[in-house]
Amino acid sequence: KALLPRYYSRRNCLYHYASMARGNIREYLKGDRVWTKKYFYVLRPLLACRWIETFDDIVPTEFAPLVEACAPRGSFYDEVTELIRKKLAGMELDEGPRIPAFYDFFDAELPRIEALAGSVPAPEHRDPAALDRLLLETVGTGIGPVTS
Repeated sequence: KALLPRYYSRRNCLYHYASMARGNIREYLKGDRVWTKKYFYVLRPLLACRWIETFDDIVPTEFAPLVEACAPRGSFYDEVTELIRKKLAGMELDEGPRIPAFYDFFDAELPRIEALAGSVPAPEHRDPAALDRLLLETVGTGIGPVTS
């Protein structure tokens, strides 16, 4: 946590999550019928981008805080909370028809987030030595510093 302010990059995180969402749409959500559980693979990164945009902070691991803080209210929110309810109830999230509210959100949000990421200044180069030390201390390999 102490190193986080030194290495965190809003721009890099936005690009990472937007790329993840775009790839998962392409991979899992292109047909008329899709695996319902795969929606989480796009919802989480797009809501993570909204979290970064709103709070400029590390994205929480749990999905529920992202939804509560960042999901637009209305049919999109209703569909997301229903999907969460089904998952928590242990229901199978099998193949089903596309959920239009999700695609409306994806179509609007992804280009907006990509434009936002492009408008954020690139981070300055940071020497990775402190991260290398942390990694080696954490895994305890004792192999010495990693060089670039």
